[in-house]
Amino acid sequence: MEELQWGFIEKIDLIFKELELTNIGIAKHGGPDASLISRYRSGARKPATDGKQLKKLATGIVNMAEENNRLDELCLICGFEPSQNPEDVTMLLYKNMKVALPKSNKMQENVEKDQNLYAFSDRLDALMGALDVSNIRLARALHVDASLVSRFRTGMRIPSKESWFPIQCCDWLAERAISLSHDARIASLGKYFTKEQVDTSETLTKALKQYLIVEQEEKDKAFTDELLNHLNTFQYNVSLPKDLIEHTLKMAHSKENHSQAYYGLEGLRNAVKEFLLTAITISNPITLYLYSNQPMEWMRQDPEFSKLWALLMGIILQKGHHIRIVHNIERSMPEMFEAIQKWLPLYMSGQIQSYYCEKKSERFYQTKFIIPGHCSVDANMVVGTQDSAEYLYCNNQKRIEYHMQQFKALLDESNPLLRIYKMDNMLTYKEFIEALSKHQEKVVYLRATLPLSTMPQEVFEKMLARTQCDEHIRNVLSEIYEDQVRIFHREIEEGEVVELMPLYSDEHIFSSKVRSPFPETLIGGSVEYTSEEYEEHIRYVRKLVREHTSYRFYVLPEAPFENVEILLKQKNRAFVIKTDDPLTVFQFEHPMLCQAFAGYIKDLSEKVMPHGYDREDVLDTLTKSLT
Repeated sequence: MEELQWGFIEKIDLIFKELELTNIGIAKHGGPDASLISRYRSGARKPATDGKQLKKLATGIVNMAEENNRLDELCLICGFEPSQNPEDVTMLLYKNMKVALPKSNKMQENVEKDQNLYAFSDRLDALMGALDVSNIRLARALHVDASLVSRFRTGMRIPSKESWFPIQCCDWLAERAISLSHDARIASLGKYFTKEQVDTSETLTKALKQYLIVEQEEKDKAFTDELLNHLNTFQYNVSLPKDLIEHTLKMAHSKENHSQAYYGLEGLRNAVKEFLLTAITISNPITLYLYSNQPMEWMRQDPEFSKLWALLMGIILQKGHHIRIVHNIERSMPEMFEAIQKWLPLYMSGQIQSYYCEKKSERFYQTKFIIPGHCSVDANMVVGTQDSAEYLYCNNQKRIEYHMQQFKALLDESNPLLRIYKMDNMLTYKEFIEALSKHQEKVVYLRATLPLSTMPQEVFEKMLARTQCDEHIRNVLSEIYEDQVRIFHREIEEGEVVELMPLYSDEHIFSSKVRSPFPETLIGGSVEYTSEEYEEHIRYVRKLVREHTSYRFYVLPEAPFENVEILLKQKNRAFVIKTDDPLTVFQFEHPMLCQAFAGYIKDLSEKVMPHGYDREDVLDTLTKSLT
């Protein structure tokens, strides 16, 4: 029988189409990662002719065809003799696909391809595959969770610039490779490195670091990932040691309060210390007004001062004072995210209103910190002279009033930057629902699990009954469910809804370990799906995908974060939801930040479907997850 002689991409596309295979299905049956299969099919990646991934692809296809009683059909498609055992078909298919791969200059091709790899994730995946290293094995060697390795490998997460992971990963992979014979090293890594580079531990370690630790082309994604990870792991705790508070209050009350000029960045730190100490001596609730477009070196250079600043700000909020701050839109993305992370515990108090101003000044820096009726810190300087600039701490009432007038003028030119919804009462929840209810043409969700909004009512009622909540909490949960269902259906009828989330494995489903979207802070614990409930939810999602072209559902290999979800309502509004205790929603309105979140989700969608959204493939994936 004549064998099929098409190219590699055409061959596997025909096999997938005729046998109704899916990327995730092949991955579950012993094939490569689903995202890697997708890149093979789109031409974004080409498997090595002597690598393990091509063999795994052949294995996954044969295993799935055999399970579906379509092995003979696979043989007919490929031109093999039918009625052969699966092992023989796997070897024939591997050889057949290997022949179909285009020939080229291997080293040059790999250099060119690697320039377009999905940066860290594809390169890590390639090296681990070449050295036959599993997620669990690498995780144990580096003393991290295997799920983190998996997220790095699939591109759902990327290491931060300061992360130790890439360097230690290279060190360990080099040790692993050096333990092999020289010939085995060449066979495994010759695709990526020269013979000289794999000769010694030193040369290989250097080559691995040059290959794996690349300058990220998509820096915004790295900074976004770092901020989201900070939110994902952040534990809110504003309690301060009583003795430390008493000591600080004594220091504040004993200081002399008079106007004084300070110089240089050390002077700025002293002026700010005077300013904050004055604030904590004030009994009645006040509002602090803060603005500075200076670089943050004055804060970053002195770790001890940074700790004191955090302590004083914590005491100020504990005393019931409020803060209105105008953030500088001219800051770089790293500085903007650094500022948000530093302010995060303070934001979660609910006592801070933040703004941003789009007016730019390229030649001058300005700093204004004001407590009306008490004191101010003020400075104006030419850009680049902040190290020697004058910073004036002042308690002259006329000057304070003047600075306050200037600050109000700045607020008139500013827009809200961040709003916090602490979901500890229904009034706040209703405010959040009102913000969500505003009509938008397109809504995008990044989730960690299937949501309440697509949960069938019968499933919701069964799970609600298992929560063992009192009648009041059940009524609250029912109201939340009805609100979310109503908003979702209005969105798909009037606009477009895009959702990205993982589907749980069979192991999780049948062991009843599938996380539900019920808010744990309300029910005082967790409630898991039964396998029947989860499958019923997926059936309803499949029905929505089939019936509504305005609904696009992307299946992620896993959730980037367990405790963080993102909702994009428009170009200048992003909601980041921290789903663990305390349940908190951060509403961002800074254009640069919203664009960063949008770009982050776009990258994830292109990661799982690089050739564009394929509704039929999604329907197949959802169907396969039910069988």
